[in-house]
Amino acid sequence: MFQETLTPEKLNAYLSAAAERQSPVTVALASGSDWVIGRSRMLGWDDQAGGVVLAQPHAPQGREPLALALHQPLAVKFVAGDRHVSFLSAIRELREPCRFQSVPTVEVPLPAEVTCTNHRSSFRVKIGPDAPLPVVLTGLRSANGAPPVLHRARAMDISSTGLAVTDLAPPPNWPAGTALAARLEPLDDEPLLLQAHVRRAWTLPEGHAALGVEFRLGDMPEPVNPRAQRLNHIVTRYQRLWLQRKVGTAG
Repeated sequence: MFQETLTPEKLNAYLSAAAERQSPVTVALASGSDWVIGRSRMLGWDDQAGGVVLAQPHAPQGREPLALALHQPLAVKFVAGDRHVSFLSAIRELREPCRFQSVPTVEVPLPAEVTCTNHRSSFRVKIGPDAPLPVVLTGLRSANGAPPVLHRARAMDISSTGLAVTDLAPPPNWPAGTALAARLEPLDDEPLLLQAHVRRAWTLPEGHAALGVEFRLGDMPEPVNPRAQRLNHIVTRYQRLWLQRKVGTAG
């Protein structure tokens, strides 16, 4: 997973394409001391005004209507190819439908910096023996109400969406889809506890069992999602260690 601050040219290209396609947008709106999720669409991008026009966010199905107000903080996230673009801002203007837009809209100014994260599921950072990443996995549903069992494991690789582990002790018997709690224990850093589920199980060439685990980070945009921010920090750190090993090997 690579995170970068977008240049004006890249940002312009992503926003223009998203507005042309009216791409789906996930927003998180400040509500008291909490954040609530909303759904929207990208309707326009004004380079001169330095802002985007979104359809007024609505709550996911079955939830209460969203209360919107001027200057209300919000986080925005949309997908551009294999990248997730996100930023933190506030509502600058609320607009009623007019002859230019058939739906209510909100105008949101762009901050000085907008970041994007590469979420290609195929890109995984290899974990080397010189900088291991211990993991503890726990099944969230135990048989017959028995206490949950902690399964220690060693991460083989990690990405923004999941990780692969081996050397599980004791070996679990989890089918695909099993809900898990995954505790990452990075070197010289605080542990990170994430919700996850089993993606697949397989056997390595040397005969050891391996498990693919997918994280469940929810829809909250990264600027207001502390767990996603921590995960990004951990993956970036191991990515740098991997690059240092590659450079050292090449040298």
